[in-house]
Amino acid sequence: DKSYPYVMIKKAQDFPRIEYIRRPKRYKKAQLFGPFPVGSNISKIIRTLTRAFKLRDCSEHEFKGRKEPCLLYQMKQCSAPCVGKISSDEYAKDIDLALNLFKGAHKSKKTMNLLTSRMMDHAESEEFEQAANIRDYIEELDAFCQTSFDQKVELLKDTSLDIIAFYIGP
Repeated sequence: DKSYPYVMIKKAQDFPRIEYIRRPKRYKKAQLFGPFPVGSNISKIIRTLTRAFKLRDCSEHEFKGRKEPCLLYQMKQCSAPCVGKISSDEYAKDIDLALNLFKGAHKSKKTMNLLTSRMMDHAESEEFEQAANIRDYIEELDAFCQTSFDQKVELLKDTSLDIIAFYIGP
């Protein structure tokens, strides 16, 4: 159903952002994840991923017109790709790690392990506020993973079922 929320990444851009959309359109080199259940609060997950991996949150207009880093960069919640504070290769690695959360339980564990490692590094460096922020991100993302990937299939005895599914590829 097109009214469910989706997550979209326009890979054609050098510094793509994670977008929340309801009516997916076909874009060249765009990755689409979803649909997600209405109660999954996917916008909060996108916000958490954006801050945890310091991805850009600004619109295309703001991104192209920026001359100085934004407030999120000063708060250590953005890597400021708009003014060249991060290379496109490093940014691509960060966005791929963030997207692992939507690619299944195995890949999401890799992302969660990386965040845990970053949290421990900040704690060892006595950057306790940063470590606490990452801890909070881990809790939110872990709760999302638990509800998204812990699906169970129950077979009902003496029940006749007709199941039909199809997929039309791009």
